[in-house]
Amino acid sequence: MGSVDLSFLSDLESLGVAQFVRESSWAYPTLETLHVIAIALVVGSIWIVDLRILGLVFQRRAVQSVMDEVLPLTWCVFALALITGVLMFISSAMMFAENPAFRIKLVVLVCAALNVLFFHSHAMKRWQLAGGDALASPAMKISGGASIVFWISAILAGRWIGFL
Repeated sequence: MGSVDLSFLSDLESLGVAQFVRESSWAYPTLETLHVIAIALVVGSIWIVDLRILGLVFQRRAVQSVMDEVLPLTWCVFALALITGVLMFISSAMMFAENPAFRIKLVVLVCAALNVLFFHSHAMKRWQLAGGDALASPAMKISGGASIVFWISAILAGRWIGFL
């Protein structure tokens, strides 16, 4: 099995914005602060939905109602988390690519994304076709539980990036 050519990462690091983030005394800490706040809001809002799906909070509210109120915020702050994460990544792309915690975080985020796809393309659609009552389907509950596990794992892996 051959090795993967990661030379494009040095090209990312040479971008003007990457150099600015790397060399500025305030850019990286500002991005990191915004990233942490965005992740807290993303995870908090997702957990509201997940915990409702699992029947642990807002039991008198319909699942769809909670999702309709919370998910627009989730997508907005997810965009901020993605932008700040990419900007931090390109500032030291080679270092991040070699970091085992960063790699684990990426794998977990891919799993979380696949879980979202499963939820919206399968579990949620089948539930809506069945009438979409206040109770979530078993597939939705499995997806909601998996979501909580994936986000805890992503947070833990992200926290370990600076230590490995």
